[in-house]
Amino acid sequence: MVAMATVPLSSHARTMDVPAAFPLPASCYSHHFPNCTEDRCKMLCGGDGQPPAPGAFCNYEDSCCCPV
Repeated sequence: MVAMATVPLSSHARTMDVPAAFPLPASCYSHHFPNCTEDRCKMLCGGDGQPPAPGAFCNYEDSCCCPV
């Protein structure tokens, strides 16, 4: 009886699906920004009349990534 009780449990454990990982939220959102420089990118992400965004960076030469 003991062997019969463990067989379904072990076979069930082998067929269980592994849960999929949840996608992580993006750390920034990208803006098309030709000739991106770090200083200009920080000013763009800060917005009009706001201080420069410290976490902003150029992720490509034509794209600025603003922190979320």
